[in-house]
Amino acid sequence: MPPVYRRVALAAAQAAYDKKAENLALYYVGASHPLTDYFLVMTALSRTHVESLESAVEGALKPLGLRPLRRARPESDRWRVLDYGDLVVHIMAPDARGFYGLDKLYAGARKISWSKRPRRGPAPFQPPPR
Repeated sequence: MPPVYRRVALAAAQAAYDKKAENLALYYVGASHPLTDYFLVMTALSRTHVESLESAVEGALKPLGLRPLRRARPESDRWRVLDYGDLVVHIMAPDARGFYGLDKLYAGARKISWSKRPRRGPAPFQPPPR
């Protein structure tokens, strides 16, 4: 399993988690899929949330020198796909995720557990020094 893309996949998962993605699932499919090693699937609760998650994943991977090679349905509020080559990210509305059943499709793949750092949020209010 390529350790570089494992770290990339974990960074993308953490970025999505920090933006409150629902039902994050990270799958290693490299043993059975000829075109990629990892699939990251998540649920977004609105169009704004889809856009926020897409931006968060891109923002987390850009400092690593990575930009999506391809994207699918960039104007969709139901499903977005970011293809980084060895990582494919699916951001889906709940009904789209249920309808397309990607989790069932990847049921034979190894699910990667990852430790969730506490969600990053705004810094607590600090009154200005006197």
